[in-house]
Formats: sequence, C-alpha cells, structure tokens
Amino acid sequence: MSQDKPFSRKAFINKPDLTGARWWQDELQADPDPFNRRNALKSMLWIGGGVLSAGLLAGLVLTVGDSDDPGMQSAVDALELQREEGWDVGAMNKVLHFPGAVSQDARGQTPDGTTLRSLSSRLAPTQAELKPYYVPTLFQAATDPNNAALLTQVRPVDTPEMDAAFDKARALLSLFQEASSPRDIALVVDLPGPQAVAFAAALAELFEPVFLFDNWPHPAGVVPSHLVLGAALFYAPLLAESAPVRPRSAPPLFVVDSQRLNPYTDDPNTFDNRYVARLPSAERLKALGVKHVLYINDQAGPELQEADDLNEDIVAYQAAGVDTKLLSLHDFSRASSEDLAALASGPFAAPSQSAAVAPPVRTGVPLIFFYGGSYLSHPAFWGSYGWYSTPRSAYAMPPVRPLSRGADFAPKLRPTVFSSRAVGGAVSGVGKQKPSGFGRVSSSSSYHPSAPSYTGGRSGSFGRGVSFGA
Repeated sequence: MSQDKPFSRKAFINKPDLTGARWWQDELQADPDPFNRRNALKSMLWIGGGVLSAGLLAGLVLTVGDSDDPGMQSAVDALELQREEGWDVGAMNKVLHFPGAVSQDARGQTPDGTTLRSLSSRLAPTQAELKPYYVPTLFQAATDPNNAALLTQVRPVDTPEMDAAFDKARALLSLFQEASSPRDIALVVDLPGPQAVAFAAALAELFEPVFLFDNWPHPAGVVPSHLVLGAALFYAPLLAESAPVRPRSAPPLFVVDSQRLNPYTDDPNTFDNRYVARLPSAERLKALGVKHVLYINDQAGPELQEADDLNEDIVAYQAAGVDTKLLSLHDFSRASSEDLAALASGPFAAPSQSAAVAPPVRTGVPLIFFYGGSYLSHPAFWGSYGWYSTPRSAYAMPPVRPLSRGADFAPKLRPTVFSSRAVGGAVSGVGKQKPSGFGRVSSSSSYHPSAPSYTGGRSGSFGRGVSFGA
C-alpha cells in the first residue's frame, strides 16, 4: 500500500460569493496560532459529517500531490514576532546600514555594548509623574539576550540634519529662557527619529525628555529605527549631563519618530515595523499642570497639521482647554552675515550661548538660527504665539522670512485610519491600538515537526519563513 501524499494548496480564491461568512474568515486570519485553525477545520468537518458547503471551503482549495507548501499563513504582530524569533527574524544574514556613522559620541568618547544596553535606564524620565508615559521599547531591544548581534552592529550617528535640529532647538531654548522658563507647557517633538533625539538633547536642560519609541529595528524595516538607536548612543552623555541641570519639576518633552508612519505597500523585501505614538490623555496632561502644548514638526508651507495618529489626541487637548499650537522647524532660518556681525558687536548673545550644557563634539560647525530669519525678529516668537512675554517682545522686528501659520493653528478632527481606535472607549492615551494590517507581517507555519517555526510566506521569505506585509 502506497504512502499517502501530503496535502498542498494549489489555488486561493477570495471572492465574496465563494468564501462564505467573512467574519469566520477574519477570525481565522486574526488567530496567531495556526494549529488552532487546523483544529477548527477538523471540528467543522466532524460536525458536518465530513461535508462542508462549497462556499465555506472555497478559500482553502486543497489537492493531493508532491509539494513543498510550508503551511498556513497568519498575520502576526511584527514586534511580537521579533521578541519570539529575534530582532532580525527572517534576515539573519543582512546587516544594518548607518549613514552618518561616527566612532565617538557627543563627548568624544567611544561607546560600547554596555552603553547601548544601558540606554533604557539612562534615558528614562527622572520625575515619577512622567515615568508612566515613557515607551523604551526601542532601547529595550539592546537588552534582550537574543539580540546579541544587534549590539555588534549599532554605531553612533551624527548627521548634518541632526546638527541643524540641535541648533534650531537651542534657538527655541533661548526663547523659553527669555520667558523665564515656564512650567505649564508640554512639547511634542515629531521629527525623523535621529533629528528628534538631537532636538530633545538640545532642550534637555529645561525640558524633561520622554521618549516614545515603540518598535525594534530590522534590517528590512519600513522604519529605520536603528538610526534612532545610533542617535541616542551619540547624545547619551549630553542627555545625562542635562539631568542635574534642569529644574526638578521640568515640563515634559514628548519625543516621537515621525518615520513611524512611513508609507508602506505589500512588499516581500520589507518588514513592517511601523507603530503608533501614544501620548497622555488631556486629563492626564492637565493633572501634570499643563496648560499649553507646542507640537513641533518639520512640515514646509503655511498650513501645518499634526500626524494622523495624533489627530484625536491634539483635538482632545484643545477641547479640554489645553491650548495647542504648532511650530515648524522651517520657521527658524540661519543667521545672515549681517546678523553675525551685529551679534559680534552688539549687546545680544547668540541663542546657543545661553545654554548651560556645552554643545556636542561633532564634525559639523555649529550654526546660529533665528525665528523669522533675523536676530531682530527672533523675540517676535512670543508675540506670535501669545502665551508668554519677554522684555524684547515689544521691540521685535517683523520676520524677514515667510513663516508658517502654526501660531494660528486650530486642530480639527479628520478621518484617518487611526480614528477612534482606543481600548476602553478612551480616545487618547496608552490604550491606543494599531489599525488592521498596520505593523504586522505574514508568516507561514509548517505542520511538519522537523520544520522551523516559520517556513515561507505569500510574499517571499527571508530565511526564517517570514513574509513581510500582512
């Protein structure tokens, strides 16, 4: 008697008139355990006496014959898969690339694996009230014992874009210092990850950074979060120096990576490690004493808006009486030669000279930026935003460069893929959920006992049987 040949799928049909109840199909796809789905099919066959309707089985067309079909597919959370299989799941032979890699950090020292492993604890907020909002997921990737290869690859990163973000943040720092360092404000910095870290480092002597990086790096990742690790490694000593300098009740600076929402289409060569940012709710911000929120991004043009996943948060802030405005980094322009000459001979110091913590040791030359394009228009910032006043505000000159309309920003609800996706009915806060198919990858589980956990997928495989793009 010949041995039975294994079953294999020869076709996949996904039409409404053939696939049967959509809720049943969705439940099968949502279940991360492929063996449970097999058992479900067996149970249905048993209940029906071995006969199911053609519509119910049409989504799984099986035939007898030789095949290397690895098994059934399932969509799994990308981060959960990395925690189970390793940060580089499916791409173990690929390396991370670090544009702007340098050998030393912001203080001219050479960091090592110990420094990288300590980022999660070193960069945590010191204020107990802010600790619940800290999201160290990215930094924790370096502490996982299964991620030893990651430690050998991460390098400090310092790019011209990071340098410009740092110098513009120092210009903003000088404006807050002129306004007597107010405590009733919170900043939300939404820039590409490395620039966001640099921006936070420049403000850390007055604001307490609260990092919200909720993914792991991957060699084929949609989000290049390994560069954020490199930037944190570079600025770690400067951030540490700022902690004892800033006020004990310093206002919060929530730091998010704008690349978390990078565009993505189903691609077998890409790993979807996108994620959503989780800000405190309006009620929790008010409990921290926050009356104003300044949301900072790098959008160009007169009209600004917050990221899609933060739309409902920002609208909720305004509705709760927390005045919220936007600021574009493009509103800060490099000082002209005339400005530099005036600073050298006049009574006013450059914005960067007001900082207590020394700037980083870097290859690029520090630049001077002003709001509105001139040192004479720089004090006009508070005249535009209206929250505070300084002695120089009344004498500020009009901007010499076009500005955004961030000071007149009025948040409005708009439909996004993230709309009303929160646990427990809360619109904002830590309960926010990812939309369907966001930050998920497709994997196929083999039924053969000797096969690896993941053995191929619908869009291709990176070696551990994971296809990226659920």
